Amino acid sequence: MVYGEDKAKEFADRLNSICDRNEIPVRGRAGYLKERLPFTISLVGVRKWLIGESIPDTKKLADIATLLESTVEELISGNQGDSITPSVTPIKPDINTIPVKARLVPIISWVQAGDFCSSETQVLPYDCDMILCPEPSASDKTFALRVVGDSMTAPFGRTYPEGTIIFVDPDKEPSVGKRVVARTAKGQTFKQLAHNEFGELYLKPLNPAHHPIFETDIHICGVVIGSYNPE
Repeated sequence: MVYGEDKAKEFADRLNSICDRNEIPVRGRAGYLKERLPFTISLVGVRKWLIGESIPDTKKLADIATLLESTVEELISGNQGDSITPSVTPIKPDINTIPVKARLVPIISWVQAGDFCSSETQVLPYDCDMILCPEPSASDKTFALRVVGDSMTAPFGRTYPEGTIIFVDPDKEPSVGKRVVARTAKGQTFKQLAHNEFGELYLKPLNPAHHPIFETDIHICGVVIGSYNPE
């Protein structure tokens, strides 16, 4: 749908206001909408709606309104008239199902992880790619990383081969034995926090072919609270 710049900005204001009403956080808002809309749309496309660079096609407005418990009229003009979105028959929940508390978290690159570890506010752009973290205790600062290399590929027990997605929570207290993401003089790394007989902390790889990291200035960015290894 092609409109002038002012119209696109007005639509963005209305869309963000409705999202606020639905308590959809600003961080990750584009990813939240993208994952739940019943049609294919890129993350960039949704972001353009939110920042006022474009307006969705008319046929998409009804789906957006249904998702946000709004109306096409409200999206277009701001008036909360009678709903003209397709009627939806409520689905009764299965009483035998067990609800799982989960949250969407940003999945970032290792380069971004360096900025994330260095930032006091730890604010990320709200249009980062998002992934569902099923860990109920995850804080709102939790982020995800994709493992690179084989230093955490263990010969037995818990292992994290290359490509594994790990969920990292900066609010968790690091302790010996925990897997952590840390910043060292050589950059960011994923290792197990350990200590030697003198009580000195170091970073231990699970792969015995790799050397542990002994440094005086190791900064723990966050504790790994879970992982996902796709087939």
